[in-house]
Amino acid sequence: MNGFAGALALRAEVPDLLLVALSGYLEEANRARAVAIGFDLCVTKGGEFADFRRQLDALVQRRADRRSVAAMQAPMATASALPVST
Repeated sequence: MNGFAGALALRAEVPDLLLVALSGYLEEANRARAVAIGFDLCVTKGGEFADFRRQLDALVQRRADRRSVAAMQAPMATASALPVST
C-alpha cells in the first residue's frame, strides 16, 4: 500500500482526519493527485520547519473556523425546519 492508497483507506474510516503528505519528490501532478485523494496539506521534505508549522497552524485554524460556522448554522437549520403554527 502506498501513501495514496493509505490516505484513501484512512479517509474512508475517519472522514475528518487531518492528512499531511510528506514527500522528498513532489511534482505538481503528484500534489494535484494528493489533494484530489484528500490530503489536506502537501509538504516537500527538506523545507524549513517554521514554514511547515505556519502551514499546519493555518490549516488547523481554517478547520476550526469551518466547524464554528457549521455549529452556528446548525441551530438555525433546525429552527427553520420547525412547523409554524397559524
